[in-house]
Amino acid sequence: MQLTSTQQLQLKHRSVRRFLPRPLDPGLLESLIQCGQAAASSSVIQAYSVLRVTRPKVRSVIAEAAGGQRWIEEAPEFLVFCADLHRINHACETAGSGQLEGYAEHGLAAVV
Repeated sequence: MQLTSTQQLQLKHRSVRRFLPRPLDPGLLESLIQCGQAAASSSVIQAYSVLRVTRPKVRSVIAEAAGGQRWIEEAPEFLVFCADLHRINHACETAGSGQLEGYAEHGLAAVV
């Protein structure tokens, strides 16, 4: 079977977690987060919260809990994405729509 150029490219993909020992350019992190917020989302909700972890001790604990992944400690930035239905539920209540319904579907959307 002949692979397409896209499939060939996907098969060549590798994750390399080596980072330059310098912070991100000013404003870059905020711009990247804004792009993520503007992306399409399932069920027209963004059912997640993003935590920026800056304290070295906390990053060290997370790295150890993740199986000794030292890149968590070495990366210039480390973000944790958490499924979060509280925010969308609050928005529904604030808009007068009542509580969020369809928790199973929205829960799956949040995790994905």
